[in-house]
Amino acid sequence: MGLYHDLQPEKGLSVEQMIRLDEDAIGAIDIRAAEHAIERGEFQTVNGVKVVDPEETTDQVLYLIPVPKNPHGCDVSPDGKYVMGSGKLSPTVTVIDISRIDQVENPREAIAGQPEVGLGPLHTTFDGRGNAYTSLFVDSQIVKWNIEKALRGDPDYIVDRVDVHYNVGHTQATLAETMHPTGEYLLSLNKLSKDMFLPVGPTMPENQELIDISGKKMTMLSSFPAEPEPHDAVFMRASDLSPKVIQVEESMPNAVAEGQSRVERVGPHEVHVYMTAIRSKYGLNEFTVRQGDTVTVTMTNIETIRDMSHGWALESYGINVALDPGQTKEVTFVADRPGTYWYYCTWFCSALHLEMRGRMLVE
Repeated sequence: MGLYHDLQPEKGLSVEQMIRLDEDAIGAIDIRAAEHAIERGEFQTVNGVKVVDPEETTDQVLYLIPVPKNPHGCDVSPDGKYVMGSGKLSPTVTVIDISRIDQVENPREAIAGQPEVGLGPLHTTFDGRGNAYTSLFVDSQIVKWNIEKALRGDPDYIVDRVDVHYNVGHTQATLAETMHPTGEYLLSLNKLSKDMFLPVGPTMPENQELIDISGKKMTMLSSFPAEPEPHDAVFMRASDLSPKVIQVEESMPNAVAEGQSRVERVGPHEVHVYMTAIRSKYGLNEFTVRQGDTVTVTMTNIETIRDMSHGWALESYGINVALDPGQTKEVTFVADRPGTYWYYCTWFCSALHLEMRGRMLVE
């Protein structure tokens, strides 16, 4: 088995139709069987894509496991034993034994258990110590429960609950999408913040919360705003990522090197301006063009350290660009009005940031 997805067999058009049945299904696709079907030519090509119809294959490709009700998340445990299907409109998580999906006559027999965890379960993550953490949208909680205890029917399978603010959707624990979760922290990505932050616009910031899950009891560590709408996250080790992150961008073919800032007239009414940016000055403090000229400004941020961005704003012409270290950008405009026009940096870069400016003279 390889791919799992929640399905709604009602195929309804209205909410009432879509929640009509007490059970929907999780579809498990046997990827190897699908590949063999393609090898046998049991597919149709739709817009260049090979499409397998499960009803027209020699071997069974699709298994439908019944789950209540309007399932939302399909999350696989780190040991690869179980798929957790959250009921959404049922207070239960359906635990599916992956090894039994293609071994039983009735797909229902692949269900290892359906523990009740709370209202509005959406997603489940793991700590690598046998515990699952399920987000409860309606209860606005993260619930911690022990998988094996729940499957045995032990009454104390619920370990802990923590309130979140509010209406959590996705949740993710450290390295929980690998075979070796660390069980240190959990992120709760909440859909609504309500009264958590000041209303500063037509849309409110959402809320994310970081929770310590290293002990038996969960501990809320911090809460911080996020752009609408925070939808899933992945934890990985910084040490795994850092070797793959280059210090600055590689120079682009049109990059302007240090000491090569200049102005070139390439036609009667066309000027190219080449300029560098570095703390806290541009390569040109001033350049002159004529009214009606088409001006192309090519600018390179020649910083050699990370996180030292610069901007170039020519406010009177509605231009504002940002350049990361090593990056080159180009803007073109018509200098249609005579006068003196100041340009300046829009990213605070040093104590002399406000002095990082120059002027364009239009004769």
